[in-house]
Amino acid sequence: MSRRLGYGILVTTFLLIMAISLLKPGLISNKNTFLLGFVNHEFLNLLGVIIAITLASAGQIHLSLNQIEEKSKKEGFHETRKGLRVAIKWLIGLFMLGLILVIIKPLIPNCDKNEILHAIINGTAVFIVIWYILIMYSMTEAVFAIKPQIE
Repeated sequence: MSRRLGYGILVTTFLLIMAISLLKPGLISNKNTFLLGFVNHEFLNLLGVIIAITLASAGQIHLSLNQIEEKSKKEGFHETRKGLRVAIKWLIGLFMLGLILVIIKPLIPNCDKNEILHAIINGTAVFIVIWYILIMYSMTEAVFAIKPQIE
């Protein structure tokens, strides 16, 4: 997936979530029983599992790139390594944002007056999950782009 397509998906998702939050908040507010039960410790569990697996995968990709460079005696994966670092930083930052959402959400009373706010919080959680999926997809593409070094 190209960078432009990934950012396009993120921008479109963000705009869609904000539009739904403002125009039809009941779709993603706490009236949605799935999101009511998901944006709590379950949400953090999901993010934690994904980040743990992805960090291990990123470490393995980094080690594989080291082996390829050692065998070929050339450095050539600067952009790939930079992309890995950026992806991991985003995962950690998004995890911290998810933690903040989970801490703040119960502090907001569950009433019709706060329905839009709950919709924005739940929508942000969905947005984070989509961003996580896009990061995992880009890392998967990076793994499959590494060619074998046959001598």
